[in-house]
Amino acid sequence: LNAGSLIRYPVVFAKDQRKVEVEGEAYFEVARMKERPFLVSIAGKASVEVLGTSFNVNAYANESHIYTTLFQGAVRTGIVNKSAVVLQPGQQAVIDSKELKQVVNIKDEAALNRIAAWKSGYFNFEGLPLQEAMRQLERWYDIHVTYEDGIPEISFWGKMERSLPLETLLQMLKGARLRFRMEAGRKLVIINKP
Repeated sequence: LNAGSLIRYPVVFAKDQRKVEVEGEAYFEVARMKERPFLVSIAGKASVEVLGTSFNVNAYANESHIYTTLFQGAVRTGIVNKSAVVLQPGQQAVIDSKELKQVVNIKDEAALNRIAAWKSGYFNFEGLPLQEAMRQLERWYDIHVTYEDGIPEISFWGKMERSLPLETLLQMLKGARLRFRMEAGRKLVIINKP
């Protein structure tokens, strides 16, 4: 489970299925059991039926999309009570949480490494817009990020260990010429002034 995530599961799985509920982000490696399929319910909006595989689900409440990324094997994923698609390794299903529309994208190895970086203990910000990177940092460091005078149009590049203390992260942000201030209550205010 990634930071700010939750998984619910029964003490004992039913005889005909293994079902869990996920909020946030989780990486699974699941053994195939045809007689007892593994099902993941995602925020009551989408579901994933596992066909023996390893995959990542990203469904944070403060994100506008639900992502299911397949690394190995196969999964069937879709919007609750609508049609589902079977993903192949290297594919990602993206569901718009508000409009409940799904598209499938093909991801290269670099994108797959970025998606699963959290489970290896680091952030991978290759090409991420500032706001998206800040949402990851908010969850991990338990801070609240706000923007003064709009959101700067910058992207982050590079990797960072998740074990770094908040003070070190702030020094790195200063080194990246990002202007900000820390306020009471672990509030990080990003300043967008020249």
